[in-house]
Amino acid sequence: MRKLKLIAILILSTLITINSTHIKISECGKARCVPNGESSTDGGQCGLPLPGVIGTAALNIFAFDKGSRCGECYELTGPLGSTVVMITDGCDAGDACQQKELFNFIISNKDYNKIGNSSAYGNIYSLGYQKVSCGFSGNIKAVFGGGLTAGRPDYSYYFTVTFSNFNIGIKQVQLMGTGMSRISTLKRDLGKYTWNQEGGGAKLQFPATLILTGIDGQTLSYKFNKPPVGQLIDIKKQFAPPSPKSSSALVLNEYDKKCGMGKLPDYVFQETLGLGWVTYFSWKYEYINLESHETNKKVSMGKNLIQVELQGYGGLHFTREGGFQTKYIKSISFTIRAAPPINSLQVYIGEVGSYTLPTLGWQWTEITIPASKIKSKNDIEYSLSFYNNRNDTNTLWIDNIKWNFTPDCPSTPAFVTDKFI
Repeated sequence: MRKLKLIAILILSTLITINSTHIKISECGKARCVPNGESSTDGGQCGLPLPGVIGTAALNIFAFDKGSRCGECYELTGPLGSTVVMITDGCDAGDACQQKELFNFIISNKDYNKIGNSSAYGNIYSLGYQKVSCGFSGNIKAVFGGGLTAGRPDYSYYFTVTFSNFNIGIKQVQLMGTGMSRISTLKRDLGKYTWNQEGGGAKLQFPATLILTGIDGQTLSYKFNKPPVGQLIDIKKQFAPPSPKSSSALVLNEYDKKCGMGKLPDYVFQETLGLGWVTYFSWKYEYINLESHETNKKVSMGKNLIQVELQGYGGLHFTREGGFQTKYIKSISFTIRAAPPINSLQVYIGEVGSYTLPTLGWQWTEITIPASKIKSKNDIEYSLSFYNNRNDTNTLWIDNIKWNFTPDCPSTPAFVTDKFI
């Protein structure tokens, strides 16, 4: 008897562990993240109940995609760790919400401080993100709505349903009512699904059946009689998170490994500063011109380059908000010249360094520095510096500052793809 009880406890423990695990259901991607004060107090545009056990997030217009990601969960990875959030809202104010190049996650300070430091920086530009199962306990819940006839609920011509507590994103919802000749696909409106009687079509009669299709192809059917309006109803079904051995498993060679931060853009500077890089924290300089045209007729130069006049012991300091991962940096390359000639210009990643460039003069020089010579032992860093280590003023012209990565560097695309077999 004791053995049976022990087995039961172990099974229950396993189920709880599986249920609370956020199973990976996409590749790793790169995105941007900003904090937005207090946690959400409502379900946003999606109209979903707050999940409670995890945080919530809003997405930029393009990523939100008219609500197609409502209720989906993502694991976000920053310089200080990871957290899981559920999409409940979209944003449309400001450039970050309007752009189409990256997912832009807006999360509470509480969740942001699990992955970064909201008091030190207001963005994480090299955010890692990955779609995961939400890990909710219990079943999917539904709230029904419809039209009114003589003040009473009437679903005959108009029917709506909103789902919550689903562990896998919902791709499609279909409806089959008694007497209908074919299945109808419901129209998605943010977090709500809607059916309207088509001209001359059959009215909705009960019992009826809803068919939910998850983003991994799983289908669930729920047969029900005329439901009450506005009440949370347990449909007694839940999507099963895919496992590495299931037919809907994610196709990833490193399925069980966590995503790191997103890969750096190749260039710190090429014609202009790369997104997320700033020079605000440079020190002891006369000027920094990011739009200099003094190419000295070098063909490989673009229209703009950097011209900076550093005082003695001054530094051109490129900072990236939210930091960046150094593990896969193989080297850095750039084109540079100086006046007067200088033999004490140091380049380093992080706060300190000692690598000194060869003597630079008026002629353009192509430089490539192995990362091992200029980076610290930290996995995450925040800056790249060019330091004038002498007590004389120097003018530098720099262009095409480029990171080169090791062959095993993950690609981390801007838009992740659900990969199922």
